[in-house]
Amino acid sequence: MIADFIIKRKTSVIIVFAVAAVICAFLMADVSVNYRLSDYLPEDSASTAALKVMNDEFPSGAPNLRVYIPDISVSEALEAKEELAASYGVIDVMWLDDVCNLKKPLEIYDKSVTENYFKDGGALFYLTVDENKTASEVVSALRDKFDRRIALSGDIADDAASQIAIYTEITRIVIIITPIILLILIFATSSWLEPLLFAIVILISIIINLGTNVIFGKISFLTQSVAPVLQLAVSMDYIIFLLASFERERKAGKESDPAGAMKKAIRSTFSTVLSSGVTTLIGFIVLVLMRFKIGPDLGLVLAKGILVSIVSSLVLLPALVLTLYKPIEKARHRSFMPDFTKFAKRAVKIKYVSLFVALICVIPCFLAQRQNSFTYGATGVSQGSQLGEDAELIESKFGKSAQMVLLVPRGSTGTEALLSKALSSAEKITSVTSYVNTVGALVPNEIIPKDKTNSLLSEHYSRFIIIANVPDEGAESFSVVENVRSIAQLFYPDRYYLCGTNVNTYDMKETVISDNMIVSVAVIAAIGIVLLINFRNFLLPLLLLFCIETAIWINLSVPFFTGDTIHYISFLIVNTVQLGATIDYAILFTEHYNKFRETMNKKDSAIQAVRVAAPSIIVSAVILSSAGFALGMVSSNFIVGQFGSILARGAMLSALSVLLVFPALLMIFDTLILKTGFCHKAASKNADDNIISDFNKGDNNHE
Repeated sequence: MIADFIIKRKTSVIIVFAVAAVICAFLMADVSVNYRLSDYLPEDSASTAALKVMNDEFPSGAPNLRVYIPDISVSEALEAKEELAASYGVIDVMWLDDVCNLKKPLEIYDKSVTENYFKDGGALFYLTVDENKTASEVVSALRDKFDRRIALSGDIADDAASQIAIYTEITRIVIIITPIILLILIFATSSWLEPLLFAIVILISIIINLGTNVIFGKISFLTQSVAPVLQLAVSMDYIIFLLASFERERKAGKESDPAGAMKKAIRSTFSTVLSSGVTTLIGFIVLVLMRFKIGPDLGLVLAKGILVSIVSSLVLLPALVLTLYKPIEKARHRSFMPDFTKFAKRAVKIKYVSLFVALICVIPCFLAQRQNSFTYGATGVSQGSQLGEDAELIESKFGKSAQMVLLVPRGSTGTEALLSKALSSAEKITSVTSYVNTVGALVPNEIIPKDKTNSLLSEHYSRFIIIANVPDEGAESFSVVENVRSIAQLFYPDRYYLCGTNVNTYDMKETVISDNMIVSVAVIAAIGIVLLINFRNFLLPLLLLFCIETAIWINLSVPFFTGDTIHYISFLIVNTVQLGATIDYAILFTEHYNKFRETMNKKDSAIQAVRVAAPSIIVSAVILSSAGFALGMVSSNFIVGQFGSILARGAMLSALSVLLVFPALLMIFDTLILKTGFCHKAASKNADDNIISDFNKGDNNHE
């Protein structure tokens, strides 16, 4: 038996986990982090195909960094351009001399063109930076070369800000959440040393999970930020289950030694932890179905983390408890957890009021969460930071700017000239740079030095660099993308490629919206099947899912009613993670209700279920909420911070829904639940309505 092996080899078990943790701590350094959401678009998306063609055909990609140098003349700007081109990681630099003949007075050119590059004695350069270089190193090198005179904005600046922040922020999050969780655990446990055991097991689990990410080679910044905190918060239940079971077996007096009590605790808790873990695991693993590959990236890491935590809780924790049993016993203290009898009676007393409130909220909230105002792409740098101030300065001087690259087949300079003219006259487009409007449609490219044309001409394609006075995303920006595509389609039907940050974001929007229905249906169906098998009842899974889904809809409707914008990735992932992580609350409550219903009427069963389940549910919800709030408070990345805040609110709403609304559902459908079950068990002797009380109780017995 596994339990016998763990008890007999407890020292070996601890050594194995310690060695694994040390090895994985070193492996963590080999896991690289990707900060570009566009890399996770499906291979068949239009912008992904365009990027591939451009990378194959041209030495440089689309401009991805804007550099502003104030108080500079045109001649000085030309010198600065040469310095920028020679800087670390810079592939190409585009400035005014690429679109205008600077031997002529600037006054003869349209201001809408020249002021994209030179305005009020300041020059704005559009750089293409090698995305294989570390963005923070590129930004640092530029600042060192030009001192304080420059301001930076764009994708590379955003990536640099994320790279600089992510590791320091994770440390800050841990510093904030650790004392909170330890305080919660002191209330939830009966020994001063037990919170330390929690910390050791969870820390080792997180290190092993992060280190084994080396099998993926690279993970997203979102996964790197969220996975450790979610693993910590969600898997804490497994340790609580085992320690509670051990405490019960120890106090029961049936086993004279701690090893015997632990053996029974492992056996009785195994199915509980497995059942709880499977529902959470499904909530994470279903993200693999997303075409937007951030889903598989996050889902696989989180699912692996849950598996590691389950194994650690069932194997490492018993070994530690038995090894440190005497110190743990010496450090025993009285229970600080309050009695929930009065709360339980009041909760059941107002159950129908709670249910009525939930029912009148459910439809408006369901509709409202579908009408949220969404963002889809990378969200820039935080306000107050140096890069945030830079972005604000550049935008105040030159306005918003989205850079796109259009590739069309070479061969007809006349058609290219017409295309250039059509693009230049399109709304919101302020600059179009191409071979035909810089060198001239009548000048043969053979007589122009190749190094002067290789950024605009390749063997097969002619490249148009387009600048539009719009942000990187939003209705206005997406309208420009659609307009450019429609113009290109007129001249080169299905033979053009368009890429750029706003183009990527446009395709990202289309992808994640289509993912939402697939993921939502899949996670509900999969968890529903697990609940059906667990409870052997057709109605109970529907009631449990309704209870948690109501909390999810209320949670996700809050941004609509407050007028806030929500990132669609946060919306989509919270939709699945909240269900997977908090359905355990409803499972736990149902199993307690079923147990008490064997000998009590339905009202008393509901009261006792609330009384017994409330401590576990509240502790779990508070820990998950604390982790989410820590992410929300600390993270400078909009997606990560918002995800944490929404999940924190969702955990508390799920707990309230289970403790206040779910009792009414179980009592109202008490008889119907019996009729929709299978594999019936013995009838109750004491139930006031003389019905079979154990309506298909599952095999699990949460503590």
